[in-house]
Amino acid sequence: CMKKKNKNMDEITVFKSILCCIPKLSLGTATLITNKYKNINLFIKEIEKQEDKIKFLQSLGDKRKISKPICENILKYFF
Repeated sequence: CMKKKNKNMDEITVFKSILCCIPKLSLGTATLITNKYKNINLFIKEIEKQEDKIKFLQSLGDKRKISKPICENILKYFF
């Protein structure tokens, strides 16, 4: 038996849900990332372009930088 898909699920909501599955990554950090990148594909392509991926990810934070362990987890689960 197949359930109907939830109609309020959009690209950003799905992307945010994926990010929240990464250990130590909070909803606040996921929201910060999804405000800058509208989907996972754009986010991954931008990371791939960067020479220093950790430094790039840390710079995504507005008031505070994203911690190194969270950045390492992002790279671990996406690459």
